Amino acid sequence: MATPKLLHLRSQTKGQLPSAAVIQVGQIGVNYHADDPFLCIKDSVGVVRRVSGFAIGTVAPASATPGQLWVDTTNTPATLKVYNGTGWTPAPDAATTTKAGVVQLATTADVTAGTIGRAVDAAQLKATNDRLTTSTTASITGVTGTLPVTAVTTTGKVVVGVNDATITTAGLLTALDKVKLDGIATGAEVNIQADWTQTDNTKDDFIKNKPAAYVLPAASATVLGGVKQGTGLAIAADGTLSVNLTGALTYKGTTDPTKVPPAAPKNGDVWIASVAGAYEATWGLTGIATKGEMLIFEGGAWDAVGQAASPIKPNWTAAAGAADEILNKPVAATDTTAGLIRLATTAEAAAGTSTTTAVTPAQLLSRLPKGTAADQYLRWDQATTVWVAADDVIGGVF
Repeated sequence: MATPKLLHLRSQTKGQLPSAAVIQVGQIGVNYHADDPFLCIKDSVGVVRRVSGFAIGTVAPASATPGQLWVDTTNTPATLKVYNGTGWTPAPDAATTTKAGVVQLATTADVTAGTIGRAVDAAQLKATNDRLTTSTTASITGVTGTLPVTAVTTTGKVVVGVNDATITTAGLLTALDKVKLDGIATGAEVNIQADWTQTDNTKDDFIKNKPAAYVLPAASATVLGGVKQGTGLAIAADGTLSVNLTGALTYKGTTDPTKVPPAAPKNGDVWIASVAGAYEATWGLTGIATKGEMLIFEGGAWDAVGQAASPIKPNWTAAAGAADEILNKPVAATDTTAGLIRLATTAEAAAGTSTTTAVTPAQLLSRLPKGTAADQYLRWDQATTVWVAADDVIGGVF
């Protein structure tokens, strides 16, 4: 069996990167020019970037990507620079008061002038310190204090002090005042008694976001609310609701409609037919009684209502809303919805165009490409749109 060879995308042109159309996301490209070899990849947002190597010379590399390094030998010593996406900047940059970086030693003139961005060496620091410690001793003959600062001169000495603060005069904070101050929570204010009736929102006792007075809504099919006492309802002192409907139906039990009706019936009495058959004459009803129908006594006569119907057989093809419709039937599967699916025929598996059928493992195996020799590699030929034998697997040239 031939040993396959794997070659990365490559170029020997100095500084050249592959175009985004040639290289795939995560694929490695190799530039093997002797003066500037490097690796590159295509990142997750489709940008081709160098990931190793740096150029050395007086000319900036072409096709630079952010983060790329270049040793600029135009000046001596050479300068290390980095590409920031728009241009080349020294790496690292000059130091500031908020950013670490490269600094330049100060000259004597810089030390005297206090130039910003210069570093002072040990010799300059010592010379400056020597100048600062050399001074002329002078005597203080008197000090005048302005409250809360006090000054008292006695026998050539000046005693300076600061008075304690009071509620009317500035001064030092006493220990007791400090203890009291530490006991106050951050953001604390003087306690104010809130007033529900206060309407001026600029006042400290104004209550914000007060709830509006609650009004119980009337109850409906969609709204939870209050109801009124209607006819036939009684509400006790403890809130118990009772129903007292005149002419309400009363279930009495079962009866045989083929025999004499129950004696002394009352309006609203309900009986259930226990058997089927022709009504006994004194019922005053015609036709055939059905087992399970209701026999109601109302207005001094019997009436038959609610006869049991034959069971409805479900129908898979029934229209929506029909009595025999089957609810929640499984639907046909799609690429986004689970459901029923049919196996593809041999012709459908060969055509490969059906989007609503599934293939069996045997049909799938019959469609896979096969080599002419054992363990032979196959590759897809885009020009002929068929699988062909291949001894080498080559990444291509960019």
